[in-house]
Amino acid sequence: SVTRYDLGTFQVMRSLIDNSDPSRTAAFVPWDWADQAGHQPVRLILAGRQRADFGRGPVELGEGDLCMCEPGQPLSTEVQRCEIASIALERDRLDNPKGSMHGTVLRADHPLGQLLGGHLYRLLHVLPALTTSSAAATTHVTLSLLHTCLGLHCRALESTAEDPLRARIVAFIEAHVHAAELAPRMLQRVFH
Repeated sequence: SVTRYDLGTFQVMRSLIDNSDPSRTAAFVPWDWADQAGHQPVRLILAGRQRADFGRGPVELGEGDLCMCEPGQPLSTEVQRCEIASIALERDRLDNPKGSMHGTVLRADHPLGQLLGGHLYRLLHVLPALTTSSAAATTHVTLSLLHTCLGLHCRALESTAEDPLRARIVAFIEAHVHAAELAPRMLQRVFH
């Protein structure tokens, strides 16, 4: 099953892969959906496990792990049952000074992995009821976390450089990035 949301600057998709389904319909996930849409995905494993090969040998991904997949780069996966959230950023709006991040993995036990993964997990729950008035703030928080946690730089952040809310959110995250209580719910509580 696949659920997809479009927030303009990025898209979010939640998908379930289940190779044990006799009809095989639940096993289909369009891995290249982001590539076809001109996007670059960041994937979060919500449940289950996945073995991925980004062209440098297999990597085991478990619940809470995040990985970067760049379109046009080698990618093969093995999975029995796995639920994945993908956030896909518009490629033409990305400027990555680090170069290729294909195959970059941010583990669930890393503090930044917990922060970004927790935010993306919570984002999936609020998207169905997201109002137009809170969509912009939600987009900015998400892009700021992707920038802080993975080093992804999206030009959409530059276009809001004069936005005082964005500046407050970024400053808050940077000031509390190693604090145990920093979590997506805290950001939502402080800035909504």
